[in-house]
Amino acid sequence: MSVLSFALCLFVVLCMQPQDTSAWLSGSVCGHRTYDPSFNMCCAGNVVSKSGIRPACCGRRNYDAAFRMCCGGNVVSKSGIRPACCGRRNYDAAFRMCCGGNVVSKSGIRPACCGRRNYDAAFRMCCGGNVVSKSGIRPACCGRRNYDAAFRMCCGGNVVSKSGIRPACCGRQNYDAAFRQCCNGRIC
Repeated sequence: MSVLSFALCLFVVLCMQPQDTSAWLSGSVCGHRTYDPSFNMCCAGNVVSKSGIRPACCGRRNYDAAFRMCCGGNVVSKSGIRPACCGRRNYDAAFRMCCGGNVVSKSGIRPACCGRRNYDAAFRMCCGGNVVSKSGIRPACCGRRNYDAAFRMCCGGNVVSKSGIRPACCGRQNYDAAFRQCCNGRIC
């Protein structure tokens, strides 16, 4: 018998109460306490009673996951077709969505979030936290503004026309890289 096995046996004989023996034999330990997993469970180092159809933990608390859910450490009722969490709140993801911790209605063909707001990504886009209309062949963002990347480009937050064979940016200006260069932020 190893020293560790002997010490464990001595601990059981000297320290454990008779009602704890089944828990010790099951090998379930929570924090510094043993428990019987048939009736209890360990939630973040806290022994709690099992209850409900699908016992689960939310932090140090127990709940029935068949009817409730854990949202940000808060136990809330499940509701709707597709229950989901938004921070500490619940919502039905079939009809609503979570945008930056804010529950908002889904709308449009392609619902999307822009910060805490919702929008339809089929027709609009989010540029730097600002919802703007899509326009042109290749809609793109330049900071908080939109532009058509097929004909224009964003140079240092400035929308400028594309020109030349190889349009490029030098700071906030555009130039034709086929004939010029950008030297330390200046066209040379």
